[in-house]
Amino acid sequence: MREIREREDSGHQVSVLSTDDRSDLRPLAVRMFARWTQENFLKYRREHEALARDDDGRALVRELMRTPADLDPDLAAKTLIVRLHPLPSRLQDTAARHLAEELTATETVFPGTDLRLVFTLNGPP
Repeated sequence: MREIREREDSGHQVSVLSTDDRSDLRPLAVRMFARWTQENFLKYRREHEALARDDDGRALVRELMRTPADLDPDLAAKTLIVRLHPLPSRLQDTAARHLAEELTATETVFPGTDLRLVFTLNGPP
C-alpha cells in the first residue's frame, strides 16, 4: 500500500491510497481529484436544481464531454477562454454555467503555459 499526502498552505490535507506499488501516483491523484470534483458537482446540482437522479448528472457530464468549445487565448490578460457551445436543454445550460463558474474560480493554469483557464457558455444566460 502506498500513500500520497498533499498539504495546502491552509493546513488542509488530501491523502490518496493505492495498492499499485509500481505506477506513478500523480496520474491516479489527478483522476481521483477529477472524480471527487464530479461527485461534488453532481451532489450540489441534485440539492439545488432539478437533477433528481445520479443518471441526470452523469448524462450532463457526458454531454459536456461531447460539446464543442472555442478556445480563445488572451496573451495580454494571460487567460485561455474556453467557450462551450449551448447544450440541448435549458437545465443542462444552467448546470454547465454553474460548473464553468466553479472551474474558473479554481484559477487553473493550462499545462505548459502561463494562461489561466476561464470557462464560459455561449448563448443567453
